Amino acid sequence: MDQSIVDVTWTRGPNLPRPVKGQAQGQIGRRIVYACGFAFDTTGYERPAASLSREDLDQLMRPRQIRFCAETWMFDPATCQFTHLPDAPVGVFWAEGTAVGSDFYLLTGTMRSRANARFKGWQPGEKPDLTSPRIFRLRESDSVWRWDELPPMRIGRFIPSVAAVGTTLYVIAGAANFGAETYSGDRPGPYINAVEALDLAHSESGWRDVAPLPGLGRDGASVAAAHGMIYVFGGFYDHIYHDQKRQGKFCGDAYRYDPGTRRWDQLPDLPFGLEAATAVTAFDRYILLIGGIHGGDRVEHPFTGDRSGKSRANLDIILFDTQHLSYRILPTRLPPGPVNPFDPKYPESDPSSTAKGYWLTKASLIGDDTVYLLGGEVTDLAYSNCSHAMWIGRF
Repeated sequence: MDQSIVDVTWTRGPNLPRPVKGQAQGQIGRRIVYACGFAFDTTGYERPAASLSREDLDQLMRPRQIRFCAETWMFDPATCQFTHLPDAPVGVFWAEGTAVGSDFYLLTGTMRSRANARFKGWQPGEKPDLTSPRIFRLRESDSVWRWDELPPMRIGRFIPSVAAVGTTLYVIAGAANFGAETYSGDRPGPYINAVEALDLAHSESGWRDVAPLPGLGRDGASVAAAHGMIYVFGGFYDHIYHDQKRQGKFCGDAYRYDPGTRRWDQLPDLPFGLEAATAVTAFDRYILLIGGIHGGDRVEHPFTGDRSGKSRANLDIILFDTQHLSYRILPTRLPPGPVNPFDPKYPESDPSSTAKGYWLTKASLIGDDTVYLLGGEVTDLAYSNCSHAMWIGRF
């Protein structure tokens, strides 16, 4: 079989049970499991009359805006069916996760008290909006799915990169507040490049430090494993404590970690700065970077890629060849995100908007040649900015 990838073509799959973005997602066998994130409550949802004013729309939609979610779902591509699994023990937004073997792992990222008030997992004294080091495992035994809690990470993180090699789980970079007051809901604290790892076969031994990611501290970096190594691309950072304009910056650098030598090597720069693209590995060689935000001119570190224009939604599919250490942009772009049914001119009226892209969408590769892209931050269902769209890409 020819294992080169010429292009990926996209078709629309079945809708998710509810719109979601920023969920934790992993793959168990040929099934996809995802949990938490932001979700849009569609109970009683109806498209209002086009004649309604903006004020009336605001009042109508307020009871059903974004919810912080603990729901867990499994999607089986063979049957195109969703199964509702047990809710996560905590409600989490900007969750991260992965699957290793037959188990799914949820890193709790940032939690909010209003999301967790009805969950027993919310611990007394935990402050809302702060990064949490807690980690949970979802496992099936005797046809029953159950959650249990593993030893916590050393540092709670916001949108870190998560990857596994063998039975070792790696958590890379992110933002953290170390228990201090949060700076804002989307910027809980300083951007870090610390890395820690857990041997899932001996989780009782706890987490250990790993050589830090070179370069800037960041969150939203794309990560994938190939041929026993970890690859990290791009990310986002800003100088939150001395930049009054809060102009976030994008990273265009890339690195590879070798667990055997325990060292990082710098790779060629990305074609452009990139944040929050999802990554999948094909044939244990190629890494596809899908969605996210094109950094445009908001890249300030030394960088050889494109800096043209303003930051914007990225619809290009970047293919990285881990053997030749080279990038290629595939011919077919992602389909644009759904338009806002209440304001069709948005985001066309705002070309810099990320809403027509797929920010913090999540992808899973099923078989050798099919990518499933779930959710993301797009314009969909009024002001929710969550998507119920699934896109299926075939090589």
